[in-house]
Amino acid sequence: MAVINCGECKGLVSTSAKACPHCGAKPKAFKRNPMSAKQKLQVVGVVFVVLVLSNFIPKDKGRSDDYVDYREDKAVALPDFPASPSKDLEQKICKASIATAFTKSPDSISTEFKSGIVELSYRRESDNSLWRYRCNVEHEVVVWAGFIDGDWGRWRNARGDAKITYSIVGSEIEISEQYPGAKASINSYKMAEL
Repeated sequence: MAVINCGECKGLVSTSAKACPHCGAKPKAFKRNPMSAKQKLQVVGVVFVVLVLSNFIPKDKGRSDDYVDYREDKAVALPDFPASPSKDLEQKICKASIATAFTKSPDSISTEFKSGIVELSYRRESDNSLWRYRCNVEHEVVVWAGFIDGDWGRWRNARGDAKITYSIVGSEIEISEQYPGAKASINSYKMAEL
């Protein structure tokens, strides 16, 4: 329900009224208040100012706003983490990462290399459905993508995604999964069992 002017007496009247309470005019005489030229000019001015000011806001060129480079706070690549671990080690790191991310037993997850990418899969016990993932390891960071509705989903490296890192401690792989603003979940796996 809105209040508008009566076209006859210019008094305020509800749009749901059967007649103007001031002069008795019927709803046909009720007129909506169109925006004045001054109001239109003010709206156009505000939009113009916003557009001009938006050009002065610094932009991060060359990358999507959703992309997060987890290594950007480090001055140099850490020598403890090879840029590309061996295929065998990469499969073990990926298996441990997916086991951590989806609370699965690593022995229920199978891995294989396809076109230079580690692909993993497991069958969910509750409905026997097949779950597939891709995994990439670069330095200490692990990134994965799921197979959804017949196509590969996005790589999980955007803001809001969990950051998964690994470290090798003796004969174990330690996986840390941490969502922004939350405490890290850490699991250790014996390399011989992966």
